[in-house]
Amino acid sequence: MKSSVRVLVVGLFSVLMVNCASKPSAEEVKLEKEVQAQPAAEMHGGVAQKGVESILNSKTLTADQKKQLMNLHGNLAKETFQIQEETSKLKGVLFETITTKPYDRKKVAGLKKKLTSLNDKKMKNMFEALDKVQAILGEKSDTDIQDFYRPFFWEQAHQYQAQ
Repeated sequence: MKSSVRVLVVGLFSVLMVNCASKPSAEEVKLEKEVQAQPAAEMHGGVAQKGVESILNSKTLTADQKKQLMNLHGNLAKETFQIQEETSKLKGVLFETITTKPYDRKKVAGLKKKLTSLNDKKMKNMFEALDKVQAILGEKSDTDIQDFYRPFFWEQAHQYQAQ
């Protein structure tokens, strides 16, 4: 488990380094240091484990489909855990920030923006993974279903951003 966390931290650091290609402001640098110093909350992989069990125990998938789905599942789980780890750190900083006087609206707004961005990334990854699953299974893309759910997820992800 500790090696997995190390891999996640190194991966997260790499992503952050790539995303920080433009010169961040002094406030952003300070905030990023505070976020990185925040311990990540414990993550539970129950949903991920259920996915693995469903793939491995399937009676209808071919061996090749199982292999492809397991690879996709592993990649998505890794990305999701990285996002969840960063989200938990941001939330930790957010809770500390909102309970400290004086109230720092600019910092809170920056944290909300980062949290919204991470949530958007997680949802985008999920929709892309669904498309890949459909391709692996030889199914047509359910564009109508995606178009139906996308506004719901968009609304949920952005309902607090404007506040």
